[in-house]
Amino acid sequence: RRDTPEMIKNYIKGFTKGDDSKIKGLCGTREQMEHFARVMKTYFSDPPALSEDYILEHSTYMYFTGIDGSFRNLTNTEDGAEVLANKVALWIAEDKGKFAKVKENVRQAW
Repeated sequence: RRDTPEMIKNYIKGFTKGDDSKIKGLCGTREQMEHFARVMKTYFSDPPALSEDYILEHSTYMYFTGIDGSFRNLTNTEDGAEVLANKVALWIAEDKGKFAKVKENVRQAW
């Protein structure tokens, strides 16, 4: 009810130092959000009926994609900063390895 595209955009800026291209926030019709939740195997619940200010229960997953846009993995709040940093470092190293291999193949083709 209250999470407009502008509100979500402002919320995301708190995590991206103003570069909101790093995290995508979603909003839409109830049907669109239900569809997205099913596809992503996550959930959200209805807020209390009469409250102006309310807490919306939802999952705490963060979905990560590779440099090609494919699904890489997910994390949640239980992972903690160290686990998350290690996962991201591993994914970056793997992507750099893939990039280096592609770059070498291109170089050999020329």
